[in-house]
Amino acid sequence: MLLAAPDDVPEAELPLVATQHPALDPIAAILSFYVMAAGLAAARGRNPDAPRHLNKVTETH
Repeated sequence: MLLAAPDDVPEAELPLVATQHPALDPIAAILSFYVMAAGLAAARGRNPDAPRHLNKVTETH
């Protein structure tokens, strides 16, 4: 799976984990994406657990 990256980026390919059952392949792909997204956020100096413009806590009154 190719990500949107310039041609000179060597890690532009998302490594996918192989599973033992085809029904599990979508779950493995999603996991690979989230690991990549967390790494990208860290490389950009951002905290993936505190995204901008998103409040991850629901307040009840």
